[in-house]
Amino acid sequence: MELTACVEWLFEERGPGLPERIRAASAAGFDAVEFWLWKDSDVLGPRDVEAIRAAAEESNVRIAGFLTMPFTDLNDARTHDGFLRGFQDSVRVAVDLGCQTLYTQGGQMVAGQSLEQQLEAVATVLSRAARIADAEGVTLLLEPVNVNDKPEEIIATTQRGVAVVQAVGSPNVKLLYDRYHAMMAGEGLGEGLEGAYSLLGHVHVAELDRGVPGSTEVDWYAALRDFRDHGYDGTIGLEYMPRSVPTERSVEYIRDVVERVNREA
Repeated sequence: MELTACVEWLFEERGPGLPERIRAASAAGFDAVEFWLWKDSDVLGPRDVEAIRAAAEESNVRIAGFLTMPFTDLNDARTHDGFLRGFQDSVRVAVDLGCQTLYTQGGQMVAGQSLEQQLEAVATVLSRAARIADAEGVTLLLEPVNVNDKPEEIIATTQRGVAVVQAVGSPNVKLLYDRYHAMMAGEGLGEGLEGAYSLLGHVHVAELDRGVPGSTEVDWYAALRDFRDHGYDGTIGLEYMPRSVPTERSVEYIRDVVERVNREA
C-alpha cells in the first residue's frame, strides 16, 4: 500500500498554492499527491496546471488523482453530454500531468424519477465515459458520499456504488472507497464490499470529524489490514484536515500503520 497526500488540506501551512504544497509533500516523504479541482474555483482559488506539473516533475512526485470536471449530477441524463465533454478535457489534463486516475460522484436526487432509474442513468454515462478512459489508459473512480455531508446524494452507500460499478462492468471504472463517508453512513468495516474488493481503485481515510487518523478510537490498523487481507494493495489517500497539528506530524501514526501492514503482507 502507498500513501498519497491530498494537498487541498494537507500542507496548508505552506500557503494556498498547490505547487508549494506538492513540494512540501515531497520533502515530507510522499511519492504521490492528489487534489480536487484542476480548474479555477471561487472557493478553492486559481489553479495553474502548468505550475502543478512543473512542481510534480521537479519534486519527482506522482499525481495520483483529481476530480473530473464539470462536477455535475450524473443521475440526470440531461447532464451527460456536458459531463462527457468535460471528461475528455479532464483526461487530456490527466495525461499531461502523468495521472492515470480521475474521480467523480453520483449527484443529487432528481424529483419525479425512481431510484432505479437514476442509478441506471449513472451507470449509463459511466459506461460511455469508460470508452474514453480505455482509449486514453486512465481509470474513472466513483465515490459514494454520505447524506449527512451531501443531502439527497444518489450514491450514498458503498452498496450502491458497488452496484453501479458492477453494472458498468469495465476495468476502467472502479470505486473510490472513502472510509470517512462509510463511517458517516453507519457502515461497519467491509460493509458493502463483500465480494467486491477487486473493484477498489483508491481508498480515502479520515476520522469522523475529518480529523487526523489516530486521533480517535478508530482502529485504522484493522481497517487497512482488512483491505490488504482481501487483496487490495493500492493507494491510501490522506483526505483529512490537520487543523492545529503540523502536517508532517499528523501523518506519523497512519504512516506507521501502513508500514506495519505492508511488513505483515
